[in-house]
Amino acid sequence: MFDEDVAVIDDQEIDIEEPKDFAVIYLNDNYSSFDLVTMTLIQICHKSKEEAELITKEVHTKGMGIGYTGTEDICRTKQLQITSVARKLGMPLKIHVAEL
Repeated sequence: MFDEDVAVIDDQEIDIEEPKDFAVIYLNDNYSSFDLVTMTLIQICHKSKEEAELITKEVHTKGMGIGYTGTEDICRTKQLQITSVARKLGMPLKIHVAEL
């Protein structure tokens, strides 16, 4: 019933590495609107209105703010989505992805 060519793993520990955490970081450019930043935080990063407004204020006052944390692939996808929306609206919003 079993194929003799198939290897079976018995009592061996398989070392699975957890994916690293990354962040989507909004950078202040003194041109992109509060509304754009807030809207992308709500629609793309799935923040509540209150969370989005707090992050937007942080970006404005501190020069940057974290909009999302997750795996690198998801963060890079969100970076592309946010940048695409910003460019369609003629805004130079800059988004950076960094490992935490």
